[in-house]
Amino acid sequence: MKMLLDKLQVRIKYLLFRTYIKLPKINPTLDEKSLNDEQRSGIRIVKMLAAQPESEILMAPLSEKYYIKNLEIFIMVESNRITIINSVYHYDIYTNENMTNYLSFFLRRVIEIRRAKMEKLMLAKIEKSLGHILEDLDTKFNKKGEE
Repeated sequence: MKMLLDKLQVRIKYLLFRTYIKLPKINPTLDEKSLNDEQRSGIRIVKMLAAQPESEILMAPLSEKYYIKNLEIFIMVESNRITIINSVYHYDIYTNENMTNYLSFFLRRVIEIRRAKMEKLMLAKIEKSLGHILEDLDTKFNKKGEE
């Protein structure tokens, strides 16, 4: 009886895990009405610079910080603050958890899009397909057999 209950428990866990995996991922939304002007401006600056192809975006996975560099402007997005630094000014914008989640999701999407483009470029460099490799091997081994 205990063995049957153990199997049933494992099966239920398996089904729950499969259901969780199949659920659509929740995209964080942000109610801009609840933000002040400073926070809205900070979000626009981060999104504007992150969208630029010449901007460099780095992510620190352990500390969950994001860094954006575009010419002389540096931006650091952390758990409760956006820091904007230029050679002239340093500006801190304090954020809440929803705003941080929204920006993190946006920056991860930008990084993922850039990764996909890089992967496409890497795969485009492949000169030979499996078919070409097979033809080369057939040619090589058939010539050896003929000699």
